[in-house]
Amino acid sequence: MIGSTSVSGSCSSGYVCPRGSGLAAPTGTFGFDPSVPSTFNVPGPCPIGHYCPIGSSYPIPCAEGTYQISTGQSSCIDCPPGRYCDETGIKTAAELSAKQCGAGHFCSGGTKVEKPIKTIHSGSICSSGKFCITGTATEVVCAGGFYDKRKGISQCMTCPKGYYCPTGSREPIVCPAGNY
Repeated sequence: MIGSTSVSGSCSSGYVCPRGSGLAAPTGTFGFDPSVPSTFNVPGPCPIGHYCPIGSSYPIPCAEGTYQISTGQSSCIDCPPGRYCDETGIKTAAELSAKQCGAGHFCSGGTKVEKPIKTIHSGSICSSGKFCITGTATEVVCAGGFYDKRKGISQCMTCPKGYYCPTGSREPIVCPAGNY
């Protein structure tokens, strides 16, 4: 509305409209210092590491398990498979790429911890007969000739002499008499 001193409707999604904003989709650069609340007064697109639903007067940090590396967004993105997001407000690709799922564990997406141990953490510890390298999203079955009965390993053990180990072996199997 012309001559209006404030927005006559809700602030658009992806934008921050502090009290007294004149536009529903302001074009300024929203800047702030979380330690100084009074700096949250410049309207503009939602800042990186945050999301702004319709009517936002304050940006909301992305929760653990999510991130946002673009401005002007109304939602956050689940942490990608093979990575973990253990803090709020992750805002750069470098921050995200440094957070690889720990060896012996897999992170299936939206993971909040480096070494998940239960599927409620969006990942888990690797099962016996399988292994997980650093930064993986899925378990890998031990190849033929290898085995491992332990959980949470990053590589399988070589099958010993006098034994054989089919794909996915948890234990070596003694070779039958007359075979090697």
